[in-house]
Amino acid sequence: MAAGCSPSSTTKDTDGVAELDAFPLLSVAAVGENVYVGLRLRWSGAREGKVDVQATANADVVADLTGEFSLNGSSGNTEDSVLFRCSREGTAEVIATLDFDGGLAADSVLIVCVAPKPDPPKDHFYSISSLPATFLAPYIDMLGFATKRVTLTAEQASQLSTLAEEPLPPDAPVVLQAANAEPLVEEEVAVVHTGFAAAIPRMDSGHSLTFGVVWESDGAAANDWKVQGNYDFDQYQGADLWYETRWDHMMSTWSVRATQVADDQSTSEVPTRARSFLYESRIVWVIPRTEIPSANPKYRVTSYGGDGTFSPADSGADVNGADPTQAMLTY
Repeated sequence: MAAGCSPSSTTKDTDGVAELDAFPLLSVAAVGENVYVGLRLRWSGAREGKVDVQATANADVVADLTGEFSLNGSSGNTEDSVLFRCSREGTAEVIATLDFDGGLAADSVLIVCVAPKPDPPKDHFYSISSLPATFLAPYIDMLGFATKRVTLTAEQASQLSTLAEEPLPPDAPVVLQAANAEPLVEEEVAVVHTGFAAAIPRMDSGHSLTFGVVWESDGAAANDWKVQGNYDFDQYQGADLWYETRWDHMMSTWSVRATQVADDQSTSEVPTRARSFLYESRIVWVIPRTEIPSANPKYRVTSYGGDGTFSPADSGADVNGADPTQAMLTY
């Protein structure tokens, strides 16, 4: 079964003898990539029936490569998966329906298909342009990125809000949130997808890592981060709101944080309800749109790895585009 989030809420059939979970609740993939919808079933008594998994809303976004399958047997548990492929950019709701001897159970997942913009490979840099990058790991080498506007239902928001608190299966992404993060609600979110040239290590004993999406969030120039000293390739220049997924190799911890820049260039950590999904070689952000006040904000996606001191002897970075002096993109 492909990597995914924890299962969504269990749904029982009408006579209470069968249960169905469909997961991951949220999948984000590029057009042309396959997406697995996992199914976990439990039933009691001798049962026969079928499971049908179909895209309903925006069904043409995904192509069903599997269709329905049959189940029969006495009491037990089983897991299986069905395969879809992203056909075009968009969002599709996929509903799994379990029909067991007249009983009925259903569960749904959301698939977000994106069309990543390509990013040049092997274009690591150091934050002082006259010095070369010295940490050249492929898992900080950005190959593509995309953003998508998605409106969460109340149920989707509720389930996404609890993922970081639940035990996750071994093949699931790492789901991260800020300390004391408030729940997501029924709302529009910015989904930001970034893909890298190699699998991101869950633990890197020698290097700290930062994967970010930074915003010019309010249309005001006064609080936009300015280049400090000789650091002309500062990844965050021009941005006033920074979202970061961090691995601290000295503390052996992953974390999420949001940072606001003030007019005097001071910075402070601010509350955020954002969630970060760390897949094998991808980072997916789900950020409440209300946290980004501008109607037309600008953004940049970033990655960094190094010894934790930003030493030129062991540091490397990447951003969308050639380098961070290029104009930020309009969301």
